[in-house]
Amino acid sequence: MQTQLLGMLYRFLEVSANAAPTILVGFLIAGIIKRLMGYELTRAWFGGSSLRSIPQAWLIGMLLPVCSLGALPVIRQMHKAGVPGGAILAFAISAPLFNPISLLYGLSVGDPLVILTFATLSLLIVTAVGVMVEKLMPFPAREAENVPPVSYGLRRMAAVGVTASREAWSGLMGYVLLGLLGSAVLSLFLPYGFLQDKAERSDVWAPLFMAVVSLPMYETPMTMIIKLGDMFQHGNSVGAAFSLMILGAGINAGVYLWLWLHYGKLRTFACVAVLFVIVVGLSYVVDTPLTQKGIESHGHTHAFDVYCCPFSPYDPVNLMTVFQRFQADLGQNLYKGAGLVGWTVLLLVGFWFSRSRYPRLETWLEEKVDRTGTLDVELSPVVLSGVSVVGLVALSIYGCFLYYPPIDEVFEELKQAQTPLAAAGVTQDWEGVEYWLPIVDDWSRRVQVSAYLRRIPQTPEHAEKAHEYRELLDQLRHAVEDRDVEEGRRHGLALQAAYSEFKSAYFPKNDAATQSSPSTNTEDDSKE
Repeated sequence: MQTQLLGMLYRFLEVSANAAPTILVGFLIAGIIKRLMGYELTRAWFGGSSLRSIPQAWLIGMLLPVCSLGALPVIRQMHKAGVPGGAILAFAISAPLFNPISLLYGLSVGDPLVILTFATLSLLIVTAVGVMVEKLMPFPAREAENVPPVSYGLRRMAAVGVTASREAWSGLMGYVLLGLLGSAVLSLFLPYGFLQDKAERSDVWAPLFMAVVSLPMYETPMTMIIKLGDMFQHGNSVGAAFSLMILGAGINAGVYLWLWLHYGKLRTFACVAVLFVIVVGLSYVVDTPLTQKGIESHGHTHAFDVYCCPFSPYDPVNLMTVFQRFQADLGQNLYKGAGLVGWTVLLLVGFWFSRSRYPRLETWLEEKVDRTGTLDVELSPVVLSGVSVVGLVALSIYGCFLYYPPIDEVFEELKQAQTPLAAAGVTQDWEGVEYWLPIVDDWSRRVQVSAYLRRIPQTPEHAEKAHEYRELLDQLRHAVEDRDVEEGRRHGLALQAAYSEFKSAYFPKNDAATQSSPSTNTEDDSKE
């Protein structure tokens, strides 16, 4: 039982780090809605009370880089603005499914037809759920709250930060913590490796089983799209992948509670029930038509290991093990650490604003400033909000190029990670293999996305070598699970050759004419 409890603690820390960047974006958007856009413009942007409100909320949600927890501060402001309940529900479900970064990743490593079909079906789902619940159990109408205007200039910019920090501390922390606990508690009841064979293409129950498992789950859009790519590569059930995406990334326990407290338990139950039935039904509809031909089912997948207990029963685990592993994970993913720091700062500032000084600060922000005779130009809320949204989308696209650096840099990072992985396999350092293997797997996938972003042509050889390399990683993973000393040593020794072949597909050794391009090697692979 101690291993399961420590595993739950590690999962809570892990999902908190994964969520931190997108949660920060959600609170920033909440500040923009309240202080730059205003509630009247917010209602108009989300379609008001017209029939287009639900698809319009879906489109806006797909453009913004938030997760299902980052959507919470946004739907709270939508609710205060008097946006119809159906549109709020549509945004809450669709916003976490895709964003510019995750969509690009999915299109580059998966079948574009499958990814685009999933995105289109998400519009169908949120429209159907919103309309059905509105017709059967209409959401109560709500007038927009009256928010005093903030004088333009630096005060208006400061007001965005004040709103974001206040929401982070006093408005939504309980919902966020509940959402994070969903995945942590799930790992408490799912033993190590329990889900590896639960999404097989031949298993008629796979889509339904995955839908049930996904209900309490929280997942970020980027991590979810990586899971889908892994499932497609291993020939798992497409229907199970669809259920996992919509219910795992699209909604979480914190959203359930928010809906319950704001719209009542009966209406919340109706929303979740209708959503569940539609998702499961569509998962069976798409399962066979979207199954990729020519991909053999492997009989297992490690895509779901992150939802089970992270620690093997073979290994001794203590509290120090948990924090060391978490610290090492942050060291390999600096953006997660930066997100946690930013989230902590936001909470501390929110706590400070919640004290006695806050009302005086609010009064100062809302004071009318006379700028007569100055060269200051007051920009309208339409201009400010438009620039803010475009800026967030542009930042997401720019983030793609940061997250997926040039191919030569990716291969260098891959080499640095696979060296200790291979050594761990050869020396039977099973904990070392379990730590380094997902890092190596992640960098191997970034190669293809980096090439896609930089318009580098992808050939069948590229895909074949990438597949062979990841197959070897899978075989090493199985050797660790079985504690097979000979297989671990053999696959560890084979990693270097597989890496060289993978890299040579992008940097052929015999092409010396284009040293700076990805068509040739930039260093002597024979020395690696």
